[in-house]
Amino acid sequence: MANEFMVSHKTGEILHAMVRDISNNVWQTTTSTFVTYVDGNKANYAVTMTEDSGGSSFVGSMPTAITTQGMYFIQFLDANDIEHYFGWIDWTGVEEDFATLRNRIR
Repeated sequence: MANEFMVSHKTGEILHAMVRDISNNVWQTTTSTFVTYVDGNKANYAVTMTEDSGGSSFVGSMPTAITTQGMYFIQFLDANDIEHYFGWIDWTGVEEDFATLRNRIR
């Protein structure tokens, strides 16, 4: 699956996502592992998001190397690493667990 992340934001800006596990470790894109956050390495934590053509929607995908089922905290940050949005994703190891989401909405 792709584009599990979607947020509305001011067009023309740059957004990226940062994925954290339940232990607050951050996903490092250069090694495809969860690591302890180090401020000097934050460029290695950026999950690319792209602006959808013709609007102010930004989309990005959960890294496919994250194959462990669980809840993951997602932060959406601008080019200056200022957080604008955040949320959780219930991940099956392959895709978002929509069954769990449906049960929460009822």
